[in-house]
Amino acid sequence: MPLTMRGVPDVAADADSRTGINIRVNGADGVSGGTSAAAPQWAALAAILSQQLGKKVGFFIPILYANPGATNDIRSGDNAVFGVGGYQAKPGWDACTGLGSPDGTQLLALLSGAVHIAAPPPPPPPPPVVAVDGGGGAPVLQVGGPRAALPFDSAAAARYGQFVEAAYSMYNADPNNLTPGPSPDFPAGYRLSAWIQMQDFLFGSTGPKFYGFIAQNTNAAGQFILAIRGTQTPTEWWDDLTASAKTTFKDPGCGSVGYGFARIYDTLELVENSGAIAGAAAPALAMPQSLKALGGFSKQVSALLGRHVTAAAARVGASVPSTSIVIAGHSLGSALATLYALDNARNERISNPLLCTFASPRVGDTAFANAFNALGLTSWRIVNVPDLVPKLPPEFFGFSHVDALQSYDSTGGIRPSLTCCHAMSTYLSLLDPALMPDAACQLAAAAAQVQAGPQRSSQLTLSAPQGTLTINININTNAGS
Repeated sequence: MPLTMRGVPDVAADADSRTGINIRVNGADGVSGGTSAAAPQWAALAAILSQQLGKKVGFFIPILYANPGATNDIRSGDNAVFGVGGYQAKPGWDACTGLGSPDGTQLLALLSGAVHIAAPPPPPPPPPVVAVDGGGGAPVLQVGGPRAALPFDSAAAARYGQFVEAAYSMYNADPNNLTPGPSPDFPAGYRLSAWIQMQDFLFGSTGPKFYGFIAQNTNAAGQFILAIRGTQTPTEWWDDLTASAKTTFKDPGCGSVGYGFARIYDTLELVENSGAIAGAAAPALAMPQSLKALGGFSKQVSALLGRHVTAAAARVGASVPSTSIVIAGHSLGSALATLYALDNARNERISNPLLCTFASPRVGDTAFANAFNALGLTSWRIVNVPDLVPKLPPEFFGFSHVDALQSYDSTGGIRPSLTCCHAMSTYLSLLDPALMPDAACQLAAAAAQVQAGPQRSSQLTLSAPQGTLTINININTNAGS
């Protein structure tokens, strides 16, 4: 009799706390999970199989190795946890998911001796990443298999930038509203899934502020967009400028990042729009619910997407689609978006087909930039040449930009001020000539000496080995920046 070899683990089961085991506690239905949930699922299945066969099934695991088609092969995912690397799922047996999850019908047929189940054929090669119209003018990125870099598309970048512009509009409508409703320029074809809030630091921590949102495509439930606005107030400019000091990034082996960026990133909080998960076709607003208790920002995003994509599939009786998230940000929001992209790639691993940033400052040191670039993400880092913010923090402080630069130049096209060169509307006008910069930044308005609003000045003195650098910044608080 030949020796039967086994591996550890033999098999797997759904242990996701969002989709795992249906439970009822005190008359209330819910879902539970955890890695220890796999054993009782298999034990319950063995009991049912024994009832159906009229005898104890006994130790049938060795039979599965000869008949792997009786299990659902799991080909993606891993068992990394808390930043500690694990094993990667792959076709066939692997040290992450074993032979896979059970197929009860196939197992019953196999153990009854009715059939001999052959291994399933290998899957076809995955399709490349392509952009198709997802409604509302924003492309849906269809993703499968190995990442394929997307060539830069200025029209697509402008459409993603309009999500960031909507975040500015929502904030400006009422800066004290932490959960504002969608603005008139909120892109069509998307529902508001959650608000992004953060805290600033001046001398101490400020109260939370609305900084962006996550939106779900109503035509493709697995497709999400995360948009984070940039600096609007003198306190937020201070957040940008205090990034000159560095601190080690939270994920090991990722170098150091600006102190201000890291400190703010740790305060990011998702507040779920429960009206969206309830299934309203319009972006209804109801019962905001914080997800901060679930962990860090990347963990909150992962949980939110899982809940909303599962709910969307349940509403139409479809299988849960694959999930991906496009990330967009402007100014300080670009730095936070870049930190999230790396954090997600190292921990939650939600498919991120694109990071699109506008006016991003240098986020971290060379080690951080190298760690980010090694991810192989499609990254469009869009910069207006006369804009000051992408030149901060200075390179001589040990900061480096991440890939990949897409350069534009507004010289001669808008009013030459710091605010106008940095404004989100200016970036959009550079990408799409049909979009206009802010009225106060248009040359005709400047010639007519239109007063854009009260100016506030801030001065920062940065010490460096070569001497002292003084930066004077005039902030127009009426122009989106």
